[in-house]
Amino acid sequence: MLDVANFLGLIVGFAGGVLLACSLSLKTSDYRLVETGKHEVVICHHDKLVGVGFGGPLVTGDEPCPKGSGPSAAAVVETNNDALAKVGLILVIIGFALQVPLAGKAVFTRSPRSQS
Repeated sequence: MLDVANFLGLIVGFAGGVLLACSLSLKTSDYRLVETGKHEVVICHHDKLVGVGFGGPLVTGDEPCPKGSGPSAAAVVETNNDALAKVGLILVIIGFALQVPLAGKAVFTRSPRSQS
């Protein structure tokens, strides 16, 4: 019985993963994270430094983005179909839940090889 639930969980989780992959898109944003020589990480937008005042608004100025290591664009994840994403996520959760009992049995029972 647990083997059937485990296999069913695998199939349902895989289907949910496919639905999630089909419903989400990934693209790069105009914001970049740059680590400066002082090991500070700053945010740049269109090669302009974005400054943040403590407790104040997020503003962009005329200062150029500082040179530093690891300039990487921030990722933006968007859904193409909200309903498909929700169904996919629910299927992934159900698939995981169906596999938990067999995983618990495997963890908490001794195998015949370990009894020697």
